[in-house]
Amino acid sequence: MAIGNKPINEGLIFHSDRGVQYACKDFRDRLGNKKIIQSMSRKGNCSENAVMERFFKNLKSETTYSRYN
Repeated sequence: MAIGNKPINEGLIFHSDRGVQYACKDFRDRLGNKKIIQSMSRKGNCSENAVMERFFKNLKSETTYSRYN
């Protein structure tokens, strides 16, 4: 979605879990072709992803509630 909606600047980081859809070669190649850096938590270390999940939860709630206040 990010690729289709906005021009990609250097330094974009795509953070995800280790799901097969994000770890497959085709997906990694597509990110590499667009100069997108992939960030992925280590296998069996779900706590690494917790920081990003918390950040996006806060971002979502702040942007959603600010529209209606």
